[in-house]
Formats: sequence, C-alpha cells, structure tokens
Amino acid sequence: MAGVISLFLVGCSNPKSAQIPTDPEKWEELKPQIEKLNEEDKKLLTQFLMRKGMGAAFGGDGIEPGTTVGDAIKEQQKWLEDKDAKEKAQAELKAKIEAENAAVKKQMDGILTAAIVSKSGHARYEYIDKITDIEFQLAFENHSDKDIAGFKGIISFKDMFGDPIKNLTLSYDDGVKAKSIAKYEGSTDYNEFMAEDTKLLNTDLDKIKFEFKPSVIMFTDGTKIELKHSEQD
Repeated sequence: MAGVISLFLVGCSNPKSAQIPTDPEKWEELKPQIEKLNEEDKKLLTQFLMRKGMGAAFGGDGIEPGTTVGDAIKEQQKWLEDKDAKEKAQAELKAKIEAENAAVKKQMDGILTAAIVSKSGHARYEYIDKITDIEFQLAFENHSDKDIAGFKGIISFKDMFGDPIKNLTLSYDDGVKAKSIAKYEGSTDYNEFMAEDTKLLNTDLDKIKFEFKPSVIMFTDGTKIELKHSEQD
C-alpha cells in the first residue's frame, strides 16, 4: 500500500503528467503545474495552448482528451520544427527561382529592347470635349536570329527620380521579325481624379523613365523564354 501511495505522489509531482482540460475555461487549473516547468517548457506549453485555443475558436481542432502537459510540449516542439523546415524549404526554393530568373532576365534583355516613342492625351469620342485616354507609341527591337511571335509583361513608368507613376500589363501578339523593329500603339484609360493618371499625362516624355519587364517571350518556332514563379509570388 505504501508503494502505491509513493508512486501516486511521484506522478502528481511531475508537472508533465498533468492532463490538460479540453475546456479552455479550465486551463487556469494548470497554473500550479506550469509553475514547476522550466522557462523553455513554459514557453512551448503557452504557444501550444494559444494555438489550440485560437484554432478551436475558429472551428478547428481543440485539445484531444487525455493530452498531458508533456504531450503538449512535445507536440508544440514538433510543430515548430516542421514549421521551420517548411520555411527553410520555401526560402531555398525562392532563392533558386530568383537565381534562375536573374539569368532569364539577362537573356531577355539581350533579345528584346523596348522604348517609348510618344505619349499624349486623347478623347475617345469626338462629342466628348475632355481627355479619356492616354495613348502611347512603343518600339520593340528583336536582337535575336529568331522571329518573335509575341510576348507579355509589365510596362513601368517612373518619374526622373525613379518614383513609380503607373504600371500597365501588356500582351503583344503581332510578332517581331528577327533583327528588326516593330511599333506598337496602345492606350490606357485616363481618370482625371487618379493621381497616377494625371502625373503620367502631364509629365514630359523626356522626364519619364520607361521600362518593359517581359515575363515570357514566345518565338514562331514554338520555343519560349519564361520567368518562373514560386507559390509565394
């Protein structure tokens, strides 16, 4: 009998053997046991309880019946290790894709050059006496030995200080012959109440920094050069 009592007392003295109530309202009962834990275990248990409490509040899984303080600490440690491993893998993938894209961008720069030739405001309809569109003419030069079927990417307008004015998405499928130049006329809606539109319209062309950032270039032979994207993009 004395041996049984001794074992019972040892079990009660071990804070990690204490079971966590499934009802968050009763977690305060754990306070005496938590005080016996070292600082690292206290931190892990607190993180576990917060994570489970938030999850249960939003319809997720709560704490399994019979879960002890020790179980919770181990589970939280594994959760953190898995989280760190996932973040490390994501960072490595992102770095790999960025390195590959840097090489692709350099290749694209050697193939295609873009320049803005003109920019002006126009009324879409003759009966409207105000500017409704900003029209611009672009020139694209294909430096490669292959005919380009088309490309798409982002047109970037910046002021003379490099501050962004406006970005536009461009898809071009009229093609550019090898070692030749093609011209493109396009437009974007003008809203006089949008600061970016008024700045784009009113900034002199020689004070605009223009850049075209292609995401894919397709050739008439069926090949293409394309930037990769990670899940985080």
